[in-house]
Amino acid sequence: MEIITTFIVETIKVSTSFICSNICLALRLHVNIESLQKEMAKLTALKNDIKEEVETARSEGKVPNSQLTMWLNEVEEFGHQVNVITEEAASSCFHSRYQMSKRIVQKIDEVKALTCSYSSETMHYRKSPLKAVMLVDAPPLVGHKAAMKVLVEYLEDELVKRIAVWGMGGVGKTTLVQNLNNDLDSCILRQLFDVVILVTVSRNLELNKIQSQVAERLNLKFKSSESCQAMADRINSMLVMRKFLIILVDVWEEINLGDIGIPQGEKTKGKIIVTTRCFDVCREMMIDKEIKMNVLSEHEAWDLFYKSVGDVAQSKEIEPIARDIVRECNGLPLAITTIGRSMRAKARIELWKDTLCRLRKEPYSESIKMSVLTRLKLSYDLLKSKIHKLCFLYCSLYPKTYLIKTNELIQYWVADGLIKEDQTLDESFNCGVSLIESLKDYCMLEYCGNGKTVKMHGLLWDMARFISSIEQENGFFLRHDEMLGRFSKSYRRISWMNNSITKLPNQLRGCPELNVLFLQNNPFKTTPNLFLQEIHTLRVLDLSNTNITSLPSSLLQQKELRNLILEGCCSLEKLPSLGALSELRVLNLRCTRVRELPKDIGKLTKLQLLNLSCTQHLEKIEPRTILELSRLESLDLSFSSFKWGMKGNMDGRAAFEELLSLKHLSVLHVRLDTIYCHAIDFSFVKRLVSFDIRITPSCCKTNCLPLDHDEKRVILRGTTRCCKLNSLPLEHNEKRIILKGADLDRGLTELLSTASSLDLVTCGSIYGLPELIARRNIGSFSSLKRLMIGDSDWIKNIIDGEQIKGSMFPNLEHLTLELLKNMEKIFDGAIPTGGCFGKLKTIEVVRCEKLENLIPFAFIQQCQSLEKINVSSCKNMKCIIAGRVSTRALQNLKVVELKDMLRLNNICSRNLSSPCLERIKVVKCPMIVSLPLSATSALSIREIRGDLEWWNNLRWVSEDVKISLQLRFQQYPDNLMLDIEDTWTCSL
Repeated sequence: MEIITTFIVETIKVSTSFICSNICLALRLHVNIESLQKEMAKLTALKNDIKEEVETARSEGKVPNSQLTMWLNEVEEFGHQVNVITEEAASSCFHSRYQMSKRIVQKIDEVKALTCSYSSETMHYRKSPLKAVMLVDAPPLVGHKAAMKVLVEYLEDELVKRIAVWGMGGVGKTTLVQNLNNDLDSCILRQLFDVVILVTVSRNLELNKIQSQVAERLNLKFKSSESCQAMADRINSMLVMRKFLIILVDVWEEINLGDIGIPQGEKTKGKIIVTTRCFDVCREMMIDKEIKMNVLSEHEAWDLFYKSVGDVAQSKEIEPIARDIVRECNGLPLAITTIGRSMRAKARIELWKDTLCRLRKEPYSESIKMSVLTRLKLSYDLLKSKIHKLCFLYCSLYPKTYLIKTNELIQYWVADGLIKEDQTLDESFNCGVSLIESLKDYCMLEYCGNGKTVKMHGLLWDMARFISSIEQENGFFLRHDEMLGRFSKSYRRISWMNNSITKLPNQLRGCPELNVLFLQNNPFKTTPNLFLQEIHTLRVLDLSNTNITSLPSSLLQQKELRNLILEGCCSLEKLPSLGALSELRVLNLRCTRVRELPKDIGKLTKLQLLNLSCTQHLEKIEPRTILELSRLESLDLSFSSFKWGMKGNMDGRAAFEELLSLKHLSVLHVRLDTIYCHAIDFSFVKRLVSFDIRITPSCCKTNCLPLDHDEKRVILRGTTRCCKLNSLPLEHNEKRIILKGADLDRGLTELLSTASSLDLVTCGSIYGLPELIARRNIGSFSSLKRLMIGDSDWIKNIIDGEQIKGSMFPNLEHLTLELLKNMEKIFDGAIPTGGCFGKLKTIEVVRCEKLENLIPFAFIQQCQSLEKINVSSCKNMKCIIAGRVSTRALQNLKVVELKDMLRLNNICSRNLSSPCLERIKVVKCPMIVSLPLSATSALSIREIRGDLEWWNNLRWVSEDVKISLQLRFQQYPDNLMLDIEDTWTCSL
């Protein structure tokens, strides 16, 4: 019984204690909640502090490790649980308060444990992983494979740090670098860079936007309140130890890379690629290598168009029209893709014909205007000044893709007031070249023909028309497809050249402020007398290559006229009195049939240029007429039949001595029968910047190419034969002398001592240059850059070492020897060292029958600048480079051309290691059985041309060399018209 009583008592005690404990726990619910909230507040504060640290670390390119990330996630999740429990506790009944209070006590313990679990030692930060390449959405690259290849080569070159891809708008610069970016993600080049960053630069340069793009790519948080310098420092710290490639797309002006934070200096491991429309950007950013992006070839253009338009272009009816549409795009990818997409899935041939018609007649239709021309106009808007813009628009006065002569264009700019006219011709020319260079650097113009002509891309021409239509205040009328009629008063520049005009209206109406009128290259025969009656402001009138027989009387009222161009008016025989044109600066009568100059032409006291070349009917220039042209700077009488009168003679012809009094004369092109009849003093010759003086009897025809700007040329031609000479065109500042049959003992010293180009043709009784030098005491010919000797039976050698003392031809660059039948050696004896032929670049030898060796061993060391060797039709030639020469000889040699020499059996006794050798041509030289190429020099070869049989029979130093050159061989076409055999033709 006692045991039972004890058990009951203990049970009651335990039960009472349990009940009391539970009641107490239930009653302490609110206290426990407060405790949980306090502990949770401590944990939240710690979490917030750590999250701030994380954000700071992220801005420095760091991320939390996995343990810290898990801890932050647990805290975040625990916070949600506490909120739920707190909400449930607030609405619990007494019965459930015990359980709720119990759970809260457990959570308090968990909060404390979670707070204690944070450890800065195990929970830290690491550098954020950067993906090497972020792919961008890029259209496929069609064409431009060569540009991509060069770009990749520059990326592999450790010495190249800054690269520019430049070209006109819409040519594919952005597409190229976008494809490069994507290619770097998969090719072996990826190992070159730790990170590739492609950034688009806005036209209005905003440094913070560029920085934000770079920072985002580097996983750096860009803070709006942060200064550009602070951001630059963070970017720099991220890049300085990395191998990076940053591609800046569409740059319009210089960007200071340091301001962005891009590391600078030789030790940096990164590279920069810039795409731009303006070459000035390349200069200002000190680019190491530039890649000019050109338009697509016709084949590439069609491929791109086909990708844009789809299979509809394969239709037999549509394809010919589609190809014509592609041609109208002139290879510009922007235009090709725009038009291609607009024609996609259009199967009706009428739509294609309509598109082609609109492209040819009205290229700035709404769709083209918005998508193509407006984008191209951004380059126009970027031009430096209003003058640059007008000079660009001026080029659109010419027909589409027309080759514009640079000197002619500059003369028009001066006449129209775009270049100051109170300058010399040379100063104006230099200013004009500067303007052309600026337009070229903005991809608005491009040079052709060694800088003698320029042209405008077809779509830029369309853009110029578009601009002229919206900016009518410029006064350009560019419609080449309408008939002459009444014009707007705003028109100041009108072009009707190449327009097949057969008849002019009686009067040009509606444009009283007209400054420029182009009517050249039209077949009309008459110009009505009242044609210019309403106009009083004309400054340029071009009537060249028309069939006019006379000039209108209304021309004489054009008091502001600066340039009158009548070149090629082959039916024009007589000129009216021109003395009233008091402002005239340029008068061009080239290739007209005028027989005499007007008596009052001497009143043109502001005339600077008078072109009378090829006036083969010109008989009379009144005495003192030339003398009165006091401002004359350029006189061209080349190939004119005019014969100068003798001083003091009363034969009614101007005397040559009148020229000596023209203080401003700097350019003179003239033919003289003899020189000893005319007094040419040294001060006169020295004053000439450029001259072409041909001393040759009038019975001889000298068909020399026109001079380049500022060339000084003298041509001596003999009388034993009437020969035709096709001389090289003159270079800038060249002074050429052409002597034929001249008495070498009289009156030549001054000319020869200043000439930069000398042609000796059929000059008998001269056996070599040393003899000429000895006779005239000329010296070393230090001014001479070109020398041509031809058609002489007397010359046996050109240079005799025994007769030469000291330096000879120290600046000679081009040597041509033609038809010297008895010349046995070019160089005989020891050649003095110290400047002899040290700058010789090209040597050309044609039809020298007794010559056996071209370059003797003794001469090799003198001509280390030699770049081109051209030898043909020397029937006894056996060796080009004689003797055992060093393998390091002729390191600058680029081209070797050999032709029609049946006995030639050796080019050189040893293989040359010329690193610059690019082209070899061997035609009809069957005895040559090997080429002097080592394995190293073969790498630079781009082309070998020759007979197929000769190629197949060549012996090689190794099979590897033959294989490497096989793809570069081109068969010389026997069944087609060959290239010009020689530059010399002779008629007996």
